[in-house]
Amino acid sequence: MPISPITNGTIKYGRTVKTGDFESKCADVELSFNVAEGEDPDAVIANVESMTRNHIHSMLGVAEDRVVADPAAVKAKRAARMPRAAASESVEDPASVNEPAAAQNAQAAKANEDDLDDLYGEAPAKEITDKDLNDATQKVQAATKNMSAIRKAINDAGVKSPPGRLIGIAQDKRAAYLAAIATIKPLA
Repeated sequence: MPISPITNGTIKYGRTVKTGDFESKCADVELSFNVAEGEDPDAVIANVESMTRNHIHSMLGVAEDRVVADPAAVKAKRAARMPRAAASESVEDPASVNEPAAAQNAQAAKANEDDLDDLYGEAPAKEITDKDLNDATQKVQAATKNMSAIRKAINDAGVKSPPGRLIGIAQDKRAAYLAAIATIKPLA
């Protein structure tokens, strides 16, 4: 039974990482691809897969090695799937035919990566965890004994409902809150 050629597809990858106690960060990437006539679909798929994983690691800030498609592994995997008769009839080495295409795919992947940086804009600020807020607040409270000023800083950060808990402070206001409590003076 002949294997039908792959002409296009989509690769989806998602990952969740733990960022602190009871906190996590999740990212999903979905990339679509087309395989040009004469291109090795396995090499294209491996390239898109590595791009997908690299973008996930970049988005989550995970310090993992970049995943790079290994053309030799892709070729071996393809040869293992190919029926023996078809493999013996093959005159040209598929890798040698697709070396220019693989180089173009690598350049396109790098260009796409650069383009995505433009779409993401600036790198997001370091996430301030609930533990960071709690530790900083306890330190200021111990040094100043000025709970009313700390309570005012929590309210100024957008938490209005009593008792106004630290975890209610939105991520985009947490840095401002930490800066505000750093200026609190001790009670006289």
